[in-house]
Amino acid sequence: MFGSSREEYHIYQHIKREFDREAWGATGRFFAGVSAKNLAIKEAKRLQEEAGPGVEYSVQVHLFGIKGNHRPCKIKIWRNGVFYKIPKEKFQDLSKPLQDYKEDKAPKSSLELAFR
Repeated sequence: MFGSSREEYHIYQHIKREFDREAWGATGRFFAGVSAKNLAIKEAKRLQEEAGPGVEYSVQVHLFGIKGNHRPCKIKIWRNGVFYKIPKEKFQDLSKPLQDYKEDKAPKSSLELAFR
């Protein structure tokens, strides 16, 4: 997906509080593989049914290999029964192979480098 080298689907818990912004954090459950998206959403739905009032769950996809420093690009795809649209246009240019990027750039002469 989007030219990433690895995909993982993580489940997050959101707790609404009256006195402050909502608290949220990873549950420690993540899925990788062929049917990981469906498994993660199914597990989040199960957790949502068992959750108390003011607690919601969401699923994010972590795309590795798009950003630098080995950090994933995180996109929320599901929260409390609502599916979110994935912004494919944001990653359209990043899904091109590295060789295509090298071909797009013309080599610069020494005069162009000196007078920029």
